[in-house]
Amino acid sequence: MTIGAYYQYQPLAPINGLGQEQTMEDVAAVAMQDALVKAYPVGIFVPWATELSEGQWQDVVSPENRYALYPVTASQLEAVEKAAMGQPVGFVATLSQRLLSMTEADQLFEGTPYEYFQTQGIFNEQDQAETPRVSYLYWGQLRDEDKRVGSYATLARQASGASVTLVYPVTLPIEGVARQQPWTQFAVAASNEQGEATQQSAQASSTGLGKKILFVGIAAAVGYAAYRWMKTR
Repeated sequence: MTIGAYYQYQPLAPINGLGQEQTMEDVAAVAMQDALVKAYPVGIFVPWATELSEGQWQDVVSPENRYALYPVTASQLEAVEKAAMGQPVGFVATLSQRLLSMTEADQLFEGTPYEYFQTQGIFNEQDQAETPRVSYLYWGQLRDEDKRVGSYATLARQASGASVTLVYPVTLPIEGVARQQPWTQFAVAASNEQGEATQQSAQASSTGLGKKILFVGIAAAVGYAAYRWMKTR
């Protein structure tokens, strides 16, 4: 079976009633993958680093898998839970090209069935640059049943408010990955990108200020010319 344009990696046998090694979370995972059969991922991403503590990264030298990241909605998550006999999927994530603090990442999942678990630095395997563009994956794992609160709608709303994309990661084998792991350390790549973004923002601000000064100068010159013309009449 395929998901969109990509082959699905499905380690579970077909479910005809639960086997000894299959759990209700497995049922939910299969229901979600069935729901995504006609969908397309935003891309296939490879782990680059894991955030151990605030701003401290550990590079992933030899990743064991990669992720096809599928955008999902609150209504899709609700439908999958219903199809899985009331069992939500065990995890979701949010995708962004902006680094959030751990506190901000945690806030994405407040008041939802999920709790913040981990931040990963990732890259799109189709990015063939020597140092690919940095992306961030913020993982949420399903809360224990007695601590499960809120709704999928809250999760989707908070993701939208933070300008991140709510996704469901489908795990794929690392074999067949389109490129090698970057040589650049993730922390260095992320820092360089942040520096470039800050510089571009400063240049845009400076350009805007320059245009404003020019406009004021032109307006003043036109006003003075009109004043001189009126005075000579």
